[in-house]
Amino acid sequence: MLKAVKLLFPEFHNLVSIDYSSKEIMLKVVQEFGFLLKFASEELKNDRDIVLNAVKSDGLLIEFASSYLQNDREIALEAIKQNGSALKFVSPNLKKTKDFVLTAVNQNGFALQHASKELKNDREVVMTAVRRNGYALEFADAMLKRDQEIIFEAINQINDAFVGASKELL
Repeated sequence: MLKAVKLLFPEFHNLVSIDYSSKEIMLKVVQEFGFLLKFASEELKNDRDIVLNAVKSDGLLIEFASSYLQNDREIALEAIKQNGSALKFVSPNLKKTKDFVLTAVNQNGFALQHASKELKNDREVVMTAVRRNGYALEFADAMLKRDQEIIFEAINQINDAFVGASKELL
């Protein structure tokens, strides 16, 4: 992978020789190139400072954090605030927490697909998700897929996408 980075991005040629086990070096590196968290030592994937800096630049990088830090509310919250889809990689415990999931679906309605079964059946959570992205209705519990107000919100949000379309196509 690092050889590919060097070939594709010559300006990153120094990244190949980085000591991925050095906290001091990795702290600086993930601030600029968060994706390099993937190559950090297991010890550093369990380091709050390193992981927090990485997920602030790209929430999806929580995937490479230790399971312990995927359960850390502060780190996981930073991740889902940056990218709601990071909900996929947080601990199952956090996926059951309503306020946490609300934050994720408010950032990205599609995050609903990663919520717990119980929260996919929570009207407020589903309504928030479909207001952000009408297509998130797909991930709601079957009962809420019959809720007229939720369906209306989903359709309304999707129709907003047509506002900028050429009249000739509509």
